[in-house]
Amino acid sequence: MMLCAATFGIFFSGPAIIGFIPTMVVGALIFHLGLELLREALVDTLGVVNRIEYATILSIVLAMAVLGFNEGIFLGILMACFFFILLYSRRSAVRKTYTGSAVRSTVRRLYCQRRFLDNVCKQIQVMRLQGFMFFGTINGVEASIRQLLDQRQWQANPIRFLVIDFALVNGMDFSAAEAFIRVRRLLEAREIYMVICGAGYASEVGRALRKAGVWSDHESEYVQTFPSLNEALEWCENVLLQFYYLHQVAISGIAVPQTYSLVTAPHPDNVEAYGTSPRRAMVSEATHSGLSTSRVQNPQVEPQQLAVSSLLCQAFQDTDSEQSVDDVLALIAPYFVRKHLGSGQRLWQAGTAPLGMYLVESGTLRVHVDNGTGSIEATESILPGTTLGELALVTKKHYHTTVIADGDVELWELSKRAFDDLCATEPTRMLVFVRLALAYSAQGMSAITAYAFLAQ
Repeated sequence: MMLCAATFGIFFSGPAIIGFIPTMVVGALIFHLGLELLREALVDTLGVVNRIEYATILSIVLAMAVLGFNEGIFLGILMACFFFILLYSRRSAVRKTYTGSAVRSTVRRLYCQRRFLDNVCKQIQVMRLQGFMFFGTINGVEASIRQLLDQRQWQANPIRFLVIDFALVNGMDFSAAEAFIRVRRLLEAREIYMVICGAGYASEVGRALRKAGVWSDHESEYVQTFPSLNEALEWCENVLLQFYYLHQVAISGIAVPQTYSLVTAPHPDNVEAYGTSPRRAMVSEATHSGLSTSRVQNPQVEPQQLAVSSLLCQAFQDTDSEQSVDDVLALIAPYFVRKHLGSGQRLWQAGTAPLGMYLVESGTLRVHVDNGTGSIEATESILPGTTLGELALVTKKHYHTTVIADGDVELWELSKRAFDDLCATEPTRMLVFVRLALAYSAQGMSAITAYAFLAQ
């Protein structure tokens, strides 16, 4: 109360009261405050801040003592900006790099397609960027890309796709966006696709790239843009599979599926013109290896059983070394029932009991997972010739995903009741089938696990 009354009195008395305060008291107060501030600035920060920050503090103290208070503050702001750029530019903007052999898209493909991609996916190079892209960090990104195109590196791992992921990039200035123009020209000279993902169309990064002309809506086909890394990897894999089907066109004359007619490609009569060595040699070798193994079906069976057996052989093609596999597939094929799904119709809902196992004959299914916020996200695409539902059918666990038809879908269903009856009457041969189904599921789970851990 006394301090409050004294302060209130000084407030109304005005500056004239200062004349009654002894000079020694005012000087001691200023001297005491100065020593306290000097101790906090120079002593308390020892061992707490790094050398650059301590040099900045020391420079501010000396400038205030020699030049003045305002000059010291201005010098500190300049030095802080300079050292921030210096320190931040030392941090690598490249979070991680890996090839498509380490991380694949979550699309569930045929065995022959997976086998082909296992040999050629090293032509996909993924580079994940992070932080804020400006003139201090873009030089490191350019250097990393040029290192990928170095002669020694090129001979060991010739790439056709450079996937640049901007999902962890906070922003980008104009100088960094212009640098990607040089990167685009450098890649085009090597016939390498520049695949951009993780940058929204209306985001700061997207606007900067679009103004610089590095976006898929421009004239160059060597620049492609996708919302996510998974979609970018799926596109790259489809382009590689295009060459696989072009070889089939040249050999058997069948049409290329619409899914893989995505980019400008050579005529089927001149498939060897696709790319340059050593990439062409790698793709050609993998293509001939993938075409060398196929199952021959018995034409004497019923049309329904033949269709189901053909789909089962496509899914389980890697098991043709076992003699009993054909007998097992012939046993189980008649129990499949045709089923149709319209666009947007759900095959199953998360949390429900397993209904059966399914073979996709035509159309595409999307697997959706609840992200915990009430909305669902698509995590996997299921193409024709593949199976789904076998893991829940064997384990008898409720579904933890939701599967929705992306357009009209034709599939075959092996109901849970038929599966249980076969297990009771033919336990030996059904054990072989269960092993096939679990081996097939393990291949898909390994791809999803690699994507979940390495691509984050």
